[in-house]
Amino acid sequence: QTAASLGALQQHQQRFAQGRLSEERESLWIQALVNTGQASAARARAAQFRQRFPQSLLLPVVDAALGALP
Repeated sequence: QTAASLGALQQHQQRFAQGRLSEERESLWIQALVNTGQASAARARAAQFRQRFPQSLLLPVVDAALGALP
């Protein structure tokens, strides 16, 4: 159901672009991209995540997701 997850994340971004849960949304988005095999998109989004949220508690989650890529 990763495709449905990506759709829900996109809707959330449209409704709440700078909302309080944007950090969590971006982390989930990276995980969903990894799960669908979109390695380059996942890496690019992760780089943006690191730049936008350099002190995030979710960085280990993002790094673990990227670690699952070939």
